[in-house]
Amino acid sequence: MSIRYKTIIGFKYSSILYNSCLDDEMRKIITRWRLSSHKLKIETGRYKNPKTTLANRLCKICSVIEDEKHSIYHCRANRTIRNKYRTNLNLIDDNLPKFFNPESIKEATYLAKYLFEIEKNMEELNL
Repeated sequence: MSIRYKTIIGFKYSSILYNSCLDDEMRKIITRWRLSSHKLKIETGRYKNPKTTLANRLCKICSVIEDEKHSIYHCRANRTIRNKYRTNLNLIDDNLPKFFNPESIKEATYLAKYLFEIEKNMEELNL
């Protein structure tokens, strides 16, 4: 798990998230994703009984492993949301550590809204 965390976050402390006046609800959603405390198959498959093998933790829409990178950058189910935030967030280079470590409150706000909309979309589509 620590290896996965390092690839997602890079062990970088984000002062924008934790030492600023960012809204607590926005901070919580970003922190949840930073800690892999979300409902993506990459995480929920670990808690199934019997445990779902990594190779079978697939996105229902795309049939690839449903992890943070897939949901944020590639999933067809989130295409409209991605297009909405494309100009406000760096959604081009697949760099999760950069993505999850915003450099301004404005960027953190867009990040939280984007992640919230992905979660809402997943719930609505029953993914």
